[in-house]
Amino acid sequence: MNHTLTEEQVLLFENAGNQIMHLTALNVLVLCLRGDVSEDDFKEANITLMNLGREHQVKWVIINELELRNIPTRARLWLTTKFMRTAEAKEGIKDLHGFIVIKSASRFATTLTKVMHQVATRMTGIKFHYHTDLQAAISFVERQSHYAR
Repeated sequence: MNHTLTEEQVLLFENAGNQIMHLTALNVLVLCLRGDVSEDDFKEANITLMNLGREHQVKWVIINELELRNIPTRARLWLTTKFMRTAEAKEGIKDLHGFIVIKSASRFATTLTKVMHQVATRMTGIKFHYHTDLQAAISFVERQSHYAR
């Protein structure tokens, strides 16, 4: 089955810098980071993402950074040094197959994000996969779902 961007997308959460959508046909959550994301908005979105992941029992989370300009360094540090160590985060990722990242157009943001992901991988064992657009990420999930059968 070939899913497209027109499949049913349900907006589950939104704040000034983030949206979380549920792609119902694939049971995938998509976190869209937009513009200059504040520290508080970043924290709220990541905590919500983990809770929604458990609630919907998703296997994949897509992080769309195409519209991202900046995440404060303090927020990145919070994610990797504090939040990823919490029972809440560990519970939220234990059943995930991985995260799929749609890379930011900003080289600086992409480099910082990859470093953050390397730390998260070392701490949790979770894998990150990188793609250039949402359609490529959806195709990746479809292939992985096919192989899992």
